[in-house]
Amino acid sequence: MTADYFRELPLGTCLDFIDRDGRVQPGKLSWISPISNRLMFVNRRGGRLCVASAEELAMMVWLDRLRLHREGDAFYSAMQGVVDRLEGARAG
Repeated sequence: MTADYFRELPLGTCLDFIDRDGRVQPGKLSWISPISNRLMFVNRRGGRLCVASAEELAMMVWLDRLRLHREGDAFYSAMQGVVDRLEGARAG
């Protein structure tokens, strides 16, 4: 995914943010700054999860810290979490 992809994201788009321990947290695009064009994502409780530029988000994808969220697919999200934990255990 390129920075251009993130510049075109509609409000309400969900992405998965992956922390250093491999834990996945879904984030929803809730605001785009009209001045800086930075995108703000919130967690399920509405708390700020990430504020980043389109370029920063593209770099996060490249670093495997961000991926598309498959909306409405709870089973996929749960299984992806299991796979991520298993891969982390195998690597560590």
